Amino acid sequence: PYHTIIPGMATQNGELYCPFSVMGGFMQPQGHVQVLLNMIIYGMDPQLSLDQPRFCIESGEAGGYVLLEDGISEESIESLKKLGHDARGPVRGHSRAVFGRGQIIRKAHNNVLWAGSDGRADGAAFG
Repeated sequence: PYHTIIPGMATQNGELYCPFSVMGGFMQPQGHVQVLLNMIIYGMDPQLSLDQPRFCIESGEAGGYVLLEDGISEESIESLKKLGHDARGPVRGHSRAVFGRGQIIRKAHNNVLWAGSDGRADGAAFG
């Protein structure tokens, strides 16, 4: 069973890239992939990566319905439905808790540490 502590640590080219975590049941592994892709593929910093709207396969299983967070366009939601996905959203307000809460610390190329803390919760990143 899932619990709320599944921290991750990523490396890149044999060096520490970042420790990170997205808490939240079935959302944890899904959130981990989403925030890492935001940083590695799209070049986002830790805070921007955490601030992006997320999707969640609610049951955590293939074929489950897909929740889409506020900030994902209505056009995208409708496109997913036309492709046969059971897409639901946009999820707003306190219901956004289903998308988890995360934190990231990343070492930049100049050895400066920068961090992000999810706005869906009450944490903060200070340095």
